[in-house]
Amino acid sequence: MALHHDGFRSRLCPEMPEWLPVHRQRGLGVMHYARPVSPDSARPEDRAMTPPLARFAAAAGLAASCALATVPAQAAAAAPASATAPMKAPPTVGNFYVSAPHTPRTAKIGARPLSFTIHLRQDSRYHVAISVYLGWWAWTTPGLQQTRGVTVRWLNPENGQWEKPCSVDHSGDFYLGPTDLGLVLAKNQVVQIPVRMWFGPHAKQGTYHLTPGVAWWEVFNSSGQSFPAVLGEVPADGNTYLVHVRR
Repeated sequence: MALHHDGFRSRLCPEMPEWLPVHRQRGLGVMHYARPVSPDSARPEDRAMTPPLARFAAAAGLAASCALATVPAQAAAAAPASATAPMKAPPTVGNFYVSAPHTPRTAKIGARPLSFTIHLRQDSRYHVAISVYLGWWAWTTPGLQQTRGVTVRWLNPENGQWEKPCSVDHSGDFYLGPTDLGLVLAKNQVVQIPVRMWFGPHAKQGTYHLTPGVAWWEVFNSSGQSFPAVLGEVPADGNTYLVHVRR
């Protein structure tokens, strides 16, 4: 099946603030743009949340700010309130299932890499192009030092090559890729992505939350044309694995 796209996704990496609004303008699915909220930096209301809820709250704020940024200022000023019609929500067509079974519970700084495999599946009747991310954060590590001293490589199933993440958010996310069209999944097709993580001398000790997920997606019909659609995630807040990093 030929998938028709315009190649704009070459702009996906490395800067998230640039490409997140692009996806929202074009009706693509965006998931998990969150920041870990540490106890020392969070607002009181954030500290009351569980870690997943705090991350999703941060994600909602980022998405809202980016959505506002996509509206040209002159257009917003010229359009009367009565002229803005409510947008129809895109249909929900299925779910993603993302996991990393058998992830080791411990990792040692300066030793062999932490190795695991991300398993991905989607159950819609459409072909879905995706890009993958890996959340990595600990309550005890300062906000912008979550990824300090951590090196990640992932095995791209499209070319069989070990690759660097296309972008790293130092507050706790590795955006693995791929860029351009992404990995295309048919219904119930399972893709496995091996990942290796090394911890250098500047890595922080602590108990880290490792969460694999889908960074963005685009749905294609039987003619290869993309259209706006929603896919959920099972479980709803993703699969998180605790990894104890020690010296």
